[in-house]
Amino acid sequence: MNNESLEIRDLEISDVESVAEIRIRGWQNTYADQMPDDYLKNLSLEKTILRWREVLSNPVRDRKAVGAFISGKLIGYISMGPNRSEDEINSGEIFAIYVEPDLQKMGIGTRLINTSTEFFASLGYSYATLWVLHTNVQAMSFYERKGWSASGKRKTESLGNFEISEIQYTRYL
Repeated sequence: MNNESLEIRDLEISDVESVAEIRIRGWQNTYADQMPDDYLKNLSLEKTILRWREVLSNPVRDRKAVGAFISGKLIGYISMGPNRSEDEINSGEIFAIYVEPDLQKMGIGTRLINTSTEFFASLGYSYATLWVLHTNVQAMSFYERKGWSASGKRKTESLGNFEISEIQYTRYL
């Protein structure tokens, strides 16, 4: 793939099914040895489509969902907006970033993450954050190569009948 054939644009309602499919494949591929198999196997395409339809049907000025496309086919996306944490003032947050598993390490994630930092800077934020599963070494390495660093903050969330531990990463803009 050459980067000139890569189109980066805001996601539209017509992209909902492709976004949901990439999210589910991304979770199943990335977290195969990090989360219970039955949880990953039972991720709901229908629920994911409904959630993304809601997101893309109600655009908000300080939130953005951007896709990476080759020949009109969605191959990755990133979603971002104001930081959800009340103690993180004047900052943005990357909510999700996924690239088709067989197209990773080709510069697509870099283009998407650069889009987020440009968007956050345009809103006047001084820094951005994201959360990564504490066992996702590949993602942490990617973020660190892109100038992000672990902030020292951790959180635990329940997913179904198990818990996940996440580490916050920060990047000053």
